[in-house]
Amino acid sequence: MNPKDYLRQYRETVARIQSLTDHREELRTECDSLKRQSGERVRLDAAVAHLVDTDEEIERQTDRMKLLQQEVSRIILMVTDADRRILLTLVYIEGRSLVETADIMSYSYRQTKRIHREALHDVAGILAQDAHASRSGAV
Repeated sequence: MNPKDYLRQYRETVARIQSLTDHREELRTECDSLKRQSGERVRLDAAVAHLVDTDEEIERQTDRMKLLQQEVSRIILMVTDADRRILLTLVYIEGRSLVETADIMSYSYRQTKRIHREALHDVAGILAQDAHASRSGAV
């Protein structure tokens, strides 16, 4: 997996949880509506079952997000250059664009792109070291 895809996993999981949370609210609204209607017991039971399944999926995704956040944060902290660490955090943890990141860091967009490229290179090296350590049994 390339460094961008690796780091993007965190934001993708956050987005998935938000989507599931929105869906859960729609299901709750549907359940409340069905409770008020007589003769809708079968549909209500199905909606409640779907709501329970959605809650369980949110819990699984939240657990995954917490693990990913710890792992991505660990990788970012291993980047030695402070500007690169800040950029990676802004882009891959907070979900900022490079334009926003340039403004926050008081750099030009071009400079920010350069720092981003260098930071991804650093992450690639760290991931390669981690993969090598995993294969050799050292952690």
